[in-house]
Amino acid sequence: MRKARFYIFLFASVVFFAAVNTFAANSYLIKAVDGENISYKIISEHPETALSKNNLKVELSGPTDAKTLKQIAVQLRSSRTQFNKLWILFYIKGISLNQGAWAYSHFKPEGFYLEIRVAKGSNIDKLKNIRIVRNYDKEIGRWVDNTLSVEPMIIIYNANGKVYAQTNYIDGSVDIDELSKTQFNGKTRYNKAGDACGEYFILETNGSLSLYNKDGRFGEARSLFPIPKKRESAK
Repeated sequence: MRKARFYIFLFASVVFFAAVNTFAANSYLIKAVDGENISYKIISEHPETALSKNNLKVELSGPTDAKTLKQIAVQLRSSRTQFNKLWILFYIKGISLNQGAWAYSHFKPEGFYLEIRVAKGSNIDKLKNIRIVRNYDKEIGRWVDNTLSVEPMIIIYNANGKVYAQTNYIDGSVDIDELSKTQFNGKTRYNKAGDACGEYFILETNGSLSLYNKDGRFGEARSLFPIPKKRESAK
């Protein structure tokens, strides 16, 4: 009987320590300023070595203060210093990712600048109101890329007989790329002109925008709303 109890205890101990190790491998603990333990885990990571940037989505066990968020961001940065840029989006456990990031931070080459801003509600409403920064003739559509941590919005439009993609990021930065338009298996393909990574978009039949580079498909952006009519040029 004593021997049986010993084996039961041994089995329970193995299960317990296995569970602890599994938690430790996927989650991290940090003590907040108020003394409360906050756990967090990485729910997605999308490194882009060719562009020297990395995108993280992190789930927090609950809301916390800005100083604690900064500690977490610095911890994550310490093992990813090979990237010039590191984007981190923070989400709260139990709240749908579709509601947007609760907070976000980013490190940039100029001194690895860190900025943390707690998001108020969804970013979708802000994205709907973003304007094209150049004069244009027709907006083809706009899409939100939920597969990347930075949740950029992509706007494709025509201007002076050419096609362009404007990419807006949460921190306010904007990229503009000239595109060449071709047909691929009955779908429209937009190639980024002169892009070193060979990035291009394919407009799917369901309205979403598939994202590709020379290594293949790496993401999908959903249509923000039906393709609008021509809008007034940005002033």
